[in-house]
Amino acid sequence: MLDKDRTLNIFSDLAEFMGIKLNAITIFGNDYNKQNVQNAVASLKPSPQDIVIFYYSGHGFSKNDQYQYPYISLRSKSFQGLDENAINIEEIYGAIKQKGAKVSLVISDCCNTLPETTAAVSGEVALTRSSSLGWSFNNCLQLFLPPAPVAILMTAAKKGEMSAGNNSYGGFFTFNFRTALLNFLSPTHEFTGVSWAKLIDEAQTQTVKKATNTICNNPD
Repeated sequence: MLDKDRTLNIFSDLAEFMGIKLNAITIFGNDYNKQNVQNAVASLKPSPQDIVIFYYSGHGFSKNDQYQYPYISLRSKSFQGLDENAINIEEIYGAIKQKGAKVSLVISDCCNTLPETTAAVSGEVALTRSSSLGWSFNNCLQLFLPPAPVAILMTAAKKGEMSAGNNSYGGFFTFNFRTALLNFLSPTHEFTGVSWAKLIDEAQTQTVKKATNTICNNPD
């Protein structure tokens, strides 16, 4: 819920700052199921100048198959089968990329290992602060209205790895991606230039650093 609310807030703020209409679809609680996610993706009809962002935070797992990115678990009841109530995030990415938006971001913060593995929860620690200098409109344009179309798939964990978080950060990957995004929107990056490659590299570096310095609740 922390990840959902904070992620929705930052993209809502971005839309307002850039003067772009936001059409947000949130699927959680009683509406949380595979069919609703499939319907939401299928209903997307972006123009070549639109921005599409698919974000998932929750339970994920991997199988012994060709997919390197995780399956997202979309069952709302414990008695429901896992396989028939899951979608691989690569399938969602492929479906969204084909729609031809200007920018397509597909992001998942979940485990990418055996289904029975529980995500690690760390102790509470002080949060790092993002830039307080406001946003650069030019930096926003470079990231979200670039000259050529951009499609990016990113996830919290490599195949065989767990995700982690706590009640302050939410998911570590989501927190560090969001912090990197806010920092790259700052005017301090106008002279060095911004790009998705640099932003994702920063998010990855900080996520690995946070994970390396976090005590796992299941160290073996």
